[in-house]
Amino acid sequence: SFFPSTLYRRQEPLKKYGSSDESLFLRGIAASVAVKNFTFLGFFSLKSLDANITDTLPSGKKVFSAFRETTYHRTVSEISDEKVISETAIGGSVVYKNRWLKIGSTLVRYAYSGTKQKPDELYRKYEFWGDRLLNAGLDYSMSFRKLQLFGETSWGNDAFATLNGVLLNAHPLVSFSLLHRYYDPQYYARYSSAVS
Repeated sequence: SFFPSTLYRRQEPLKKYGSSDESLFLRGIAASVAVKNFTFLGFFSLKSLDANITDTLPSGKKVFSAFRETTYHRTVSEISDEKVISETAIGGSVVYKNRWLKIGSTLVRYAYSGTKQKPDELYRKYEFWGDRLLNAGLDYSMSFRKLQLFGETSWGNDAFATLNGVLLNAHPLVSFSLLHRYYDPQYYARYSSAVS
């Protein structure tokens, strides 16, 4: 990249959703409060999702094979999959920040009104399945003069993922960056947008 510093993403913890995508967002309420060097954030989201329904259990609970994220509702099949399950997400984070260090912890729990079936195909072996998902993560950022270290380690779907990097502004015209990432094949985070 012409701009090595783009590997480190500076994102606001809370912001309104402003994209045209109709599925990869949260709908609900969130609040954030700062106390000295700590920031506490909590949120609750409830929304309907499109899903490919394959069965209905005797209890009335729907079974689906996949989330439908195309947002197209053109055919009878697509219309029948529109807003058929609900997703409840609740979570929060705690962040400590001072002049040179930022360290945070995040926890999110998802619950679905339907059950995502376990896939049979070998290439889908590591996909998320079930009706609940828990994601937890730790992230950090440290700055020492011209050196910045940053990273995140997360757990989801019984697997880990980690991303760590270093940025060095050696001279006003010279910058270096190094990025290490490892995502376990089974790792799943519904709304992540990590470097890939």
